This record gives sequence, structure tokens and C-alpha cells, in this order.
Amino acid sequence: ILLVAICVFLVTIKKRKPFDGFIFVLYLMLDAIMRFFMDLFRGDELVYFYSIRLSQFIALVTFICAAGALVFLYFKNKKIVPEK
Repeated sequence: ILLVAICVFLVTIKKRKPFDGFIFVLYLMLDAIMRFFMDLFRGDELVYFYSIRLSQFIALVTFICAAGALVFLYFKNKKIVPEK
């Protein structure tokens, strides 16, 4: 159900995307957030990485990488107005 909500949200903002790759990176960020919090309620996984589950750590790394890609794409596609 949460993935359907994410899909509907991304489809609604598709026309207002500021640059190419925005929708994909935003999907990665939203999916990582969803997976991080869903793993809080799982009872079958016992592999821990420091104080969080391994799957939560992977979701956290995915979110950080996607946020970095979002910043990179923003500055790469930012229009620079030349001074006169």
C-alpha cells in the first residue's frame, strides 16, 4: 500500500520535475525511508550492524547516496546566468 502511495505521489509531481533524474532519485529516497521504518516492525531478522538491523543500515546508505545524487543533479542542471 505504501509503494502505491509513493507511485501516485511521483506521478502527480512528474510534470513539475525540476530536472532529469529527479523522479528516480526521489523514489529512491522515499523507498529508503519506507524500508527503514518498516524494518522496525519486523521480527524475523537478527543480523545487526552496530545498533540497527542490516536492512535498516542499507536503507540509510541508500537514502544518503540518493540525497547526494539529488544535490549533484541539482547543481549540474542549474542554469547559470552569465554576467553582462
